[in-house]
Amino acid sequence: MKYDVKQVKQNPLIQKLIKENKITDEIIEDDLTVLNRFLNQFLECKNNGGMDKCEQFTKGKQLDLYFQDYRFYSSLIPCVHYLHDNPNYYQNQNLIFTDTNLDSQFKSIKELILSESKKSEVNSKNIASIAKKAEEGLSKNKGLYLYGNVGVGKTEFFKITANRFLQKGKKVCFIKTLTLTSNAHEEMFSEIRSKKTLNMCKYAEVLFLDDIGEEKPTTWKRDEILFNIIDYRYSHKLLTFFSSNLDLNKLRSKYSAVHDSKQSTEEEKVSAERIVDRIRGLVNEVEMFGKSRR
Repeated sequence: MKYDVKQVKQNPLIQKLIKENKITDEIIEDDLTVLNRFLNQFLECKNNGGMDKCEQFTKGKQLDLYFQDYRFYSSLIPCVHYLHDNPNYYQNQNLIFTDTNLDSQFKSIKELILSESKKSEVNSKNIASIAKKAEEGLSKNKGLYLYGNVGVGKTEFFKITANRFLQKGKKVCFIKTLTLTSNAHEEMFSEIRSKKTLNMCKYAEVLFLDDIGEEKPTTWKRDEILFNIIDYRYSHKLLTFFSSNLDLNKLRSKYSAVHDSKQSTEEEKVSAERIVDRIRGLVNEVEMFGKSRR
């Protein structure tokens, strides 16, 4: 079957691409051959189950459409049946590093909200508002600074978020601040000096820095490691997410009280303000509350 521009625009996937990329009818007209091929060959796997349920011509692979450099392109991606049998596919493909098991019992934030609503309407509304804030931030290339008491679910929320980016093909680093500073110290002061961990966090497409403020602050950790990473990511507008038990004002106070420094109290405050200022430029700050889920 041959589709014209009007018919092509009725497809939900193409509608989404048009909205996200502000695609004109003229561009669609120029790429009608590619779009017709896609619409005639596309078969969506919808049923649950493993590869034995797959009806694709190439088992386990489903046709996908994407838009890049003002052109439409089609490619093959894993279908739901392949992912059912290979649940860690996207982690294996796109995860740069993690010191945390990113497997979550929830497939989406909506699923998490639904589960939480059965226990606490207040908490489920809080998570929904955080999710809304996250979406608003993404439209401006901003991450989240998610703070709250121990055990309220900050890391779980970020696990689901990280897996979402992995599924989109983003290169993700998910690391606890304590691991970052410990590994960076070992690498930079070992016999064979290295900046592997520091650079990994600096350049990742998406960085999740878990439990910032948990580490014992020193001048070196704050200025040579954390500021180095955060300032680079701020300057290059790289998507960054932070979780913490401290809000940003308390984090500033903690980073102002570094006892190994030869700087004056005023200079310490300036150093702390520099790092918090960069974090504010990278994120929207939001609180997660509730009782410990542990």
